[in-house]
Amino acid sequence: MAQNMIWRKGVIVLLLALALLLTLNLYLLWLLVEQAPDADGQIKLAEQLCADAPERGQIYVPAYSHIYQGGLPILLEIALSLRNTDPSASITINSVDYFDDNGKLLRRHLKQPLTLGPLMSAEYLIEKPDFAGGMGANFLITWNAEESPSPPLADALMSGGEKGQWFSFSSRGVAAGKNSAGRRCTDN
Repeated sequence: MAQNMIWRKGVIVLLLALALLLTLNLYLLWLLVEQAPDADGQIKLAEQLCADAPERGQIYVPAYSHIYQGGLPILLEIALSLRNTDPSASITINSVDYFDDNGKLLRRHLKQPLTLGPLMSAEYLIEKPDFAGGMGANFLITWNAEESPSPPLADALMSGGEKGQWFSFSSRGVAAGKNSAGRRCTDN
């Protein structure tokens, strides 16, 4: 009977030791998942990887290819202005796309990415006879930067008129899409 009791205590001690080893292995596995080596072979925590991720985002800019007065359309020109608001960091504009009020892509303004240096700007024009965009026309701009700049600014200036009346107004872009502005750590 004493031998049976010693055997049971031995099994319990063995099970506790195995449970401790399993817990330690799971903890070590978690540490490996949360860390990854950088280019120099140094281990970085996930938070550090996030801090090193490129800044990126999308900007939605409402625009109007025409407005109505007295039930009649008045055609407008649309000037889109993109501005790098950072005095020391460059940004890259990856796309400037123009959509109609049904969400149909009408025009891609960039064939290749465009780098805007500190405080630089770029402009794009939709001329007056082009009214395909409609009242719900819009631009979608995608951008990124290696550094952490202040976000770019995008405005659409609409202007036009008829019979001695002139109209001019602007709309400001807003961040678009899920996690549209800022770092995207999930891409790493």
